[in-house]
Amino acid sequence: MGGILATGCVEVYDGDEDSLGASRPNYGDPFKELPTNSALIIGSRWRGYVDGFALNVQFNTTDCVFSGHDYNTNKDTLVKYTYSFKYPTLKLTLQMTLPLH
Repeated sequence: MGGILATGCVEVYDGDEDSLGASRPNYGDPFKELPTNSALIIGSRWRGYVDGFALNVQFNTTDCVFSGHDYNTNKDTLVKYTYSFKYPTLKLTLQMTLPLH
């Protein structure tokens, strides 16, 4: 069993006023951003950056995709999970991992 630390990630809104699309660190309570209704997580996108690694998370209807770029090694990674969500617990089941070049 593992966990995801949501501190430092922010939800990406389609109407975000940041024209460059950059995430800003959010060191507050990550559960303030987490929807309490499980239907609201569908279609949401999250991103964060820590120690030279950029992470993007996209929630679809039945799965979520973690795509990341390691700036230290210049490598991309794609990981796909199925998920179930009941606030405040998100359970992920690994589907596939693809290291990208």
